[in-house]
Amino acid sequence: MKYSIGVFFAALLLMTGTLPAFADLLVTPKRVVFDDRDRTQQVVLINSSNTARSYRLEWREQQQLPNGGYKTLTQEEAQGRKMASEVMRFSPRQVRLAPGERQVIKILARRRANMELGEYRSHILFAALPIAEEPSSVADDGIQMRLNVLVSYSIPVIMNVGYEAPQIFVSDMKVTPTASPDKKFADIELTFDKTGDYSAYGKIKAYYRPASEQDYKEVAVLNGVNMFAETNEYLARLAWMRPPEQGAGDLKILIEGDAEHTGLVFAEEVFSINL
Repeated sequence: MKYSIGVFFAALLLMTGTLPAFADLLVTPKRVVFDDRDRTQQVVLINSSNTARSYRLEWREQQQLPNGGYKTLTQEEAQGRKMASEVMRFSPRQVRLAPGERQVIKILARRRANMELGEYRSHILFAALPIAEEPSSVADDGIQMRLNVLVSYSIPVIMNVGYEAPQIFVSDMKVTPTASPDKKFADIELTFDKTGDYSAYGKIKAYYRPASEQDYKEVAVLNGVNMFAETNEYLARLAWMRPPEQGAGDLKILIEGDAEHTGLVFAEEVFSINL
């Protein structure tokens, strides 16, 4: 008896670092942003495996969830949204990469006259295609199994027509002490409220100052934070790694801009806590 199992696993993650990796494909950059002057951008794919692989590229419309994940929208659900896929094109749409080979994907913006202000966003999905069938493994009971795991990854592509920094506030903050094996002192759980028609991208930082001291010290950071245009609530959890002096103190939360938003401070709030 023979069973063939095909698994398609969608790995839509807010990845950090210069070269996001899924399976054996390296992708850079992890997000593409067109400003008012940009006409072309590019994405570089690198096959880091020792096997030739093929990938199909296609547009996907996705809505961000409060926890940072995504919901893939149907054509009907995407109606009325500002979509980058309607004002951009890219090529090639399918690539085959030998081990160590790289491929440049070119993205071209096709701006229209008198475009409505706002953020136009779609995602490019990189979907691995099946490789040639390999011999199936045979278990002791004679049943043959073949596991074909196909992985996909997407990056956001954004065109800003005008830009106005969104307003972001911390609506809820909770510090929960932990006793985890990684020596983590506490989780800092944050809920952000956002208003505005554009994204914020950057990092969330937490600084703590005991009541007996004058200076703040950084205690936690979360990099690669995307809050997209449609997001009005965002949940984040930071790991507080060093046990502080017990007692009362102040916890300062900042959202600092990164990449094209470097230099912007989207939010800064201070909370009195008692550890």
